Amino acid sequence: MPWRPRSPACLSSLAWEGMVDAMDLSTELSLKLDPSLIMDFQPDPWQRDLLRSQATRLLLLCSRQLGKSTAVACVALNEAYLNDDATVLLVSRSERQAELLFRKVSRFHKAVNLVQATKELALSLELTNGSEVVALPGDADTIRGFSAPRLIIIDEASRVRDDVLAAVLPMLIANKGRLLALSTPCGMLGWFYEKWSSADPAWQRINAKASESPRISAEALAEQLASLGSRLYAQEFDNQFLESTGQCFATDVILAAFDCDDEPLFGGSVVREFPGGVLDPEVQPLFEGVQVK
Repeated sequence: MPWRPRSPACLSSLAWEGMVDAMDLSTELSLKLDPSLIMDFQPDPWQRDLLRSQATRLLLLCSRQLGKSTAVACVALNEAYLNDDATVLLVSRSERQAELLFRKVSRFHKAVNLVQATKELALSLELTNGSEVVALPGDADTIRGFSAPRLIIIDEASRVRDDVLAAVLPMLIANKGRLLALSTPCGMLGWFYEKWSSADPAWQRINAKASESPRISAEALAEQLASLGSRLYAQEFDNQFLESTGQCFATDVILAAFDCDDEPLFGGSVVREFPGGVLDPEVQPLFEGVQVK
């Protein structure tokens, strides 16, 4: 049951129940006006921006240990509380990681409990308003079984395969559902990197760095820098997409080898631009060669 204050002796039980119902309605209205109020602590500015966002496509690039999973768990719960019959999917690259994110949703639900649960399992939560939150591993075939989700959250998206994005995007068409992808960087490849680096205005982007958090001290970051070295620190705490250490040629060198002004030798379309430094896989045929002297 949701937390409720004790009934004063001067009020009848019926009058008190009416007052409590009004409190519940006030809480729901407050969350609709400012979804960040669901957090049980003062959110960082980027967390507040995330919770207040109404974007249908949103990318969160976030440093390690900054509270990104906690923030998106609140986003998921808000979506389920404030919309009847809403399906919210939590997708991660493994079942274990999906379960960790779901645990945070469950913890906040037990604290807020604005809408009571009818069933709670290890990876799913069903509410009396018909909404449900389901956690899934990042398997494209498994995800396809759900229809018309209101919100899909992809955790550690830079490490989730491209076919997962191809599986979830069509599911959001019918009811104009939302997609939220969050991650730390993981190399200059994959759909998350491509979307983040592109100029596509359909995606809202939030960049949350550890150095901008009031909860992480400069001394703690200096210790991480000394332990990890500048390269790993840049990826894990400064949100930089880095080239693979096993890459033979730098990405900018490879891209510079392409000439968009020349017509292809064997027909086909000309790639006129490389958004985010990523070639368009739909353009065929595309030939790549390296001259070694």
